[in-house]
Amino acid sequence: MPNYSSFIRLVRIRYLSGLLAFALTSGAIMYALNGVNAFRHDIDVINEQMVLLGRDLRNATNFAETTTTAWRAETRDALKSAARGHAERLNSSIEALTAAVSSVRSRLSRRTADELDSASVNGDLFWSARDIVRNLGVLAAAQVPDEAAYREIDNQNKLFAQPSLIRAGAALDAEHGLVEARGNSLLLWACVALLAVLAVVAIWIFRPMETAIRRAFTESSE
Repeated sequence: MPNYSSFIRLVRIRYLSGLLAFALTSGAIMYALNGVNAFRHDIDVINEQMVLLGRDLRNATNFAETTTTAWRAETRDALKSAARGHAERLNSSIEALTAAVSSVRSRLSRRTADELDSASVNGDLFWSARDIVRNLGVLAAAQVPDEAAYREIDNQNKLFAQPSLIRAGAALDAEHGLVEARGNSLLLWACVALLAVLAVVAIWIFRPMETAIRRAFTESSE
């Protein structure tokens, strides 16, 4: 077979080029899909944490209500300790959520970002929850029952904190739907891209390779 070594080199180059093109396309698609899935997971985690925060705020409010009737000399220390525990747990959740929301905020749709801003007080989505933590701190330091602190906790929870979390949760649910639709669209385009790459590989690489093989066998038979 004439020019045997150059023929093998041509086959090898075209074959490796096809594999490289397919691998690069597949890698880019996987990277994009993983990014969408990771973002959707982050949104779901934040939404779940907001639900848990809402539950903890209700529990703290119920606890504050019991202090108005359960406060006695023998129960004071236990109630103060419980108030500190509620405050610490809420503060930990608030800080974690603040960091989580900040980490995804730049990737949120404009509509979702506007909804979160509308649900915020003084630019802070968890301002009311922080105020509840502050009032729990007042209870934890009190020497006598503090009904004013309980009323502030109850009002903040019912009138501000819970509605704010519900509104933010609804916005994140809508964002989840947008991200899911984006992922489905990306998956569709990924399939089209893979088919296009296969077509290019077939036309640009394997068809000339077939022609070269036929020509090589023709020349070798002469």
